Amino acid sequence: MAWMVSGESNIYNQAGGKASLSPGSTGKITFYIIPQAANLGTINCELKITPYRVLEENETVTGEITVDQERIAPLDETENANIYSLLQGHVLFFRAKNGNNYSNWVQNGSFDVTIENPTKDKPQEITLNWIWPFQFNQYVSVGNSALFASKTGEYDSMMTEMQDTSSGFNYNKYFYSPTTALGKINFTNMNAATRTTYSGYYNSADEAIGSSTRYFLLELNATEKETTA
Repeated sequence: MAWMVSGESNIYNQAGGKASLSPGSTGKITFYIIPQAANLGTINCELKITPYRVLEENETVTGEITVDQERIAPLDETENANIYSLLQGHVLFFRAKNGNNYSNWVQNGSFDVTIENPTKDKPQEITLNWIWPFQFNQYVSVGNSALFASKTGEYDSMMTEMQDTSSGFNYNKYFYSPTTALGKINFTNMNAATRTTYSGYYNSADEAIGSSTRYFLLELNATEKETTA
């Protein structure tokens, strides 16, 4: 399955408006799994976000399509590895939401679905909640205005991933600087100055995504996991 995120198709963006996917926006995606047999096993689902850019008037590239009367094509994944990586940390997916808080994080775009007592040809509804956090503080804080209600194992996993700068010289999934090599953050003793600095790097990542991308293609592939004897 695939969704092209645009002004006309914004995957249930609760913010609405032409800028359908942008910092501060949230929403949900509902899809259905239709068992082809009554003994359906666990389903593994893989999400992928592909950024698209608008083509120049006389530009022709492989994979171009037309959306909202604009010719667009995916960003080259090799030349724009930072954008692909940053999207994974800035557009987040969760299986559950309670008020303003999220849980069951879909880390690295992969999650499993087990259907209790599946019935052949009977659709099973699956819902994903998504959010593009407006600011860095939503990640590191907990409580009503943050991603997580408390410091759970999911919170710890996200903090560990957030500190990893191995994916590039000046970026990871969350932060970006065009000039500065980003060091590892010490979340244990984060002071106000460090929080301010990395808030700036988070905002720079948003700007890098926005300046290079006009549309997003969200794809979901579902396959039944092999069972072991």
